[in-house]
Amino acid sequence: MIKHYFTIATRNLMKNKLFSLINLSGLAMGMAACILILLYLQFELSFDRNIPNSDRVYRILTIDKGQGVSSQYVAIALPPLGPTLVQSFPEVESYCRLTGGGPQVLEVTPTRQIEVNIQRSADSTLFDVFGFKLLKGNPKTALTKPYTGVITESLAKIVFGSADPMGKTIKLSSGLQATVTGVAEDLPENSHITFDIVLSMKTLEALQKAGLPPGNTGPTFLESWTNLGLPTYVRLKQGSSAATFEKKVNKLYREKGVPEPWIPSVQPVQDVHLKSTGIIFDTNALKGDASSIYTLSAVAILILLIASVNYMNLSTARVTSRAKEVGLRKVVGSERAQLIWQFIGESILLATLSMIVAIAFAELMLPWLNGLTGYHLKMNYFHNPVLILCEIGLILIVGVLAGFYPALVLSGFKPIDVLKGAFHSSHKGQSLRRILVVFQFTLSIGLICGTIVVNKQLHFIWTKDQGYNREQVLILNLGSAKVAPRASAIRADLNASSFVVSTGTTVSTPGSQFSRNNARLENDPSTMTRIWSQTVVDYDFMKTLDMKIIKGRGFSRDYPGDSLQSVVINEAAAREMGTSDPVGKKIYQGSADSVGATVIGVVKDFHFASIREKVEPMIIFLFPRELNLLCVRLKSGSVKAAMVNVESIWKKQCPGYPFSYRFMDQDFERMYRQEINFSSIVNAFSGLAIFIACLGLYGLASHSTEQRRKEIGIRKVMGASVITITRLLIIDFIKWVLLANVIAWPVAYWVSDRWLANYQYRIDQSLLIFPLAGTIALLIAIISIYLHVWRAARENPIKSIRYE
Repeated sequence: MIKHYFTIATRNLMKNKLFSLINLSGLAMGMAACILILLYLQFELSFDRNIPNSDRVYRILTIDKGQGVSSQYVAIALPPLGPTLVQSFPEVESYCRLTGGGPQVLEVTPTRQIEVNIQRSADSTLFDVFGFKLLKGNPKTALTKPYTGVITESLAKIVFGSADPMGKTIKLSSGLQATVTGVAEDLPENSHITFDIVLSMKTLEALQKAGLPPGNTGPTFLESWTNLGLPTYVRLKQGSSAATFEKKVNKLYREKGVPEPWIPSVQPVQDVHLKSTGIIFDTNALKGDASSIYTLSAVAILILLIASVNYMNLSTARVTSRAKEVGLRKVVGSERAQLIWQFIGESILLATLSMIVAIAFAELMLPWLNGLTGYHLKMNYFHNPVLILCEIGLILIVGVLAGFYPALVLSGFKPIDVLKGAFHSSHKGQSLRRILVVFQFTLSIGLICGTIVVNKQLHFIWTKDQGYNREQVLILNLGSAKVAPRASAIRADLNASSFVVSTGTTVSTPGSQFSRNNARLENDPSTMTRIWSQTVVDYDFMKTLDMKIIKGRGFSRDYPGDSLQSVVINEAAAREMGTSDPVGKKIYQGSADSVGATVIGVVKDFHFASIREKVEPMIIFLFPRELNLLCVRLKSGSVKAAMVNVESIWKKQCPGYPFSYRFMDQDFERMYRQEINFSSIVNAFSGLAIFIACLGLYGLASHSTEQRRKEIGIRKVMGASVITITRLLIIDFIKWVLLANVIAWPVAYWVSDRWLANYQYRIDQSLLIFPLAGTIALLIAIISIYLHVWRAARENPIKSIRYE
């Protein structure tokens, strides 16, 4: 019986090649999109799941409620918190602190240096808490002594080749030397913790104590309860309550005299990747976004629904072609249940064939997705049983979902009506197909609206006045021990170059994290603590970035006192001060500052963080000599030649030292990488969904014109023109697309408005977006059916009448 059903199903597929091809193509593309989105979502959701007992590991966050702060959650805690928690709270099983990390230059030989991506320091519990594997060394003791460190397997091969790195010395550009006490397996790609070199926290402790002046009895940074500074993680014992633990930590803060605006909060480590969008001072360079996950999941479901609706539409539209088959089967004894299972079986067979094509299509598109996300996703079936189960599930769900209603309709025919030739398509079936067309295009129009809004917001981000000019600005790091002594000479050579407009130095550039500090205002009766962002620049930094002074003046060499007693603030700080003219007013840093600094100017607000966040009050201090980051504005139109010139200056001043640089617009792009990736993925899959909907519309138009060929012939004989007939047939479809617009617009507006709420600075939702999306959908629908309808309208009317 099954073999018989299979034979009939195969014959039907081959007999109706156009409809089979449309159904197979639509389902295959829908399934391929689901596979790709599933791989992406699966990887995003896998972050930090490989940490042992990850359900009991938490990151300590700090809620900063100081006045002027827009992003209240910060990913750093008080330096001594970790050790204190283990000593004070029995529910804390282990802890680990890390430094933020950053690029570092490693000296391989006196004449060869290489740049490593991330060098950090960590407690000796690093391998216990996070489960990173050591290929060489003891994970319990590798980070227990000062001036020791662990390197990754990849870096060990680069630096030491085939030689055993254990016990050997690594030399950092800062002048620090450390003994290799372990070689770690390369960290998994789905970990938010990354490093190439990790030094012991004891090393940082020794360096800080060595830097203290003789007789100093004050706390070091690692001992201070008044400064936020280190990402801190804890693992709680089985059965411990995170909420109760959080309350106990808050009580500890108050006992230790921690400033009132700082409130501790715990974040499950499994949430760090996807739920840290609004958290700043975060060393997590590969942040995901939970809202993007929900959106892409919805897009995958919508694509699958549109493809399934295509199948239902085309199958029910062709009921008359299989009416006699059903009638004869019923006459010879087939029961309705048998017929239902036969037609569902045909649907599952088509879904299976579609899945085979979908897998091939997904394999072809996977490099595109990897290039976009920077991940290394693979369709590895032997190590990914979830993918296999999901593909089987897709086949069954799509097969049953798409085939059930057509099976119900086909199996419900009365054999006597069919065999007498009295059967004809019901108005009920036509109404359902119209509802399904409206449903398809409601989804498609909604996706078009969403795509337009996402792209307009991205364009807004790209073109919005950021308060500084990021174009053709090169950033060089002058902070290493070998480069710093040559900083002035490097800068002098660059300023003398015909390719350079200007140079300026700073400790932090827009797009990187700026520090914060307490701020007190002159004669301010308010007792509320103000937390303002701050940075340090030289005389020429603001000029190099084309930042505008709107009140007062900027820093000037004509005023030697600027470096000691003057600051520039931004407009947000001026507003916070509650005065239209803050020039001449004093600002104090913390409770110990009794001298203060005088405001000499107000700079136009500039976005030093993402536009998801409101521009915070900012204080800019002056340091009259070269700082660690050198910004070089290159002349327009000569970037390639300028880079050759800059590199030659670097090699002259720092022979053998790697020439490492980045452009400020690359930093800007990196800051919005999440939005760029999201936009590209949504664009691609929305386009695919619309294409699948158009395939179905084309199939329905084909069927409809075949059903009305005699009517078309009679109309032509009676004098109707080709244009009149074409318009008549097209309007029959277009009116349902217009109805889909009416349904889609309010829903799309609501969803778009919710998404835009994530941004402090956003586009205004123009109502023109929705008619534009509707017009696009309408044009796509007309193009989808026009050629087929036009061809039918131009046929010889005699052939059309003779057809039946």
